[in-house]
Amino acid sequence: MSEGSSSWISLILSSSHTLLDLNDSIQKYFDLHDDHFYAFYMDGKKFGKHFYNAPTNPAGPYVNEVQIGSLDLYEGQTFLYLYDFMAEWGFRIQLLKIIEEEEAADPLLKEKFMEDSE
Repeated sequence: MSEGSSSWISLILSSSHTLLDLNDSIQKYFDLHDDHFYAFYMDGKKFGKHFYNAPTNPAGPYVNEVQIGSLDLYEGQTFLYLYDFMAEWGFRIQLLKIIEEEEAADPLLKEKFMEDSE
């Protein structure tokens, strides 16, 4: 994604989903190919201190080891998903709403907008 891109997706995930599930959804809907390192930076800063890495990265903690419900997230919170540490494709993640309901088996796509690249 280019700097300033207005493409976005809205997902519904349950508290039992992991950050790996969120990664897989982002990669699916933005047509990425899981061929680069990536990480979630919970403080919203590139290469910040509170992070979760791809399972293929030599250093943890890892995205498959943490459930979303255990992250103590709050409505309106934002954090950063950084894909490809060389190209530094950054995706701002924002928690829009917490709904106490039945657990979903798979992450669900609620809405999607993809800016045309010309």
